[in-house]
Amino acid sequence: MIRPVSLADLRIIEKFHKENSAHELDFDSILYHGVYEKNGEILAYGAVKEFNEMIISLNKSSNRDKNEAIEELLRACIHLAGLKGKKRLYALADKDFAELLKRHYGFSEIPESLLAIEVNNG
Repeated sequence: MIRPVSLADLRIIEKFHKENSAHELDFDSILYHGVYEKNGEILAYGAVKEFNEMIISLNKSSNRDKNEAIEELLRACIHLAGLKGKKRLYALADKDFAELLKRHYGFSEIPESLLAIEVNNG
């Protein structure tokens, strides 16, 4: 079941996001975010950001079925992005997760390069 994110969820989400991704989790500019929870355990986190970015982080320490969590969160993210007039969503993913998204969920690679720059505050 997908439910809204609560303050109590943030540490859990940040923990398993760090296990899944090299980029820092940023809660700025979020249009929607929720967690997929089953029997009281958070299995995954999903978000759609203002700039067409979609985030899905899985709880790797859970042995529960993650496919259902991915499908539910993808469906919700795509639906909500469509309601906001988005034409495309972008996902940052490591190689294995990218292959899973392409093979099973219709994602495709884009020819553009993804670039990043570190921002020093101060």
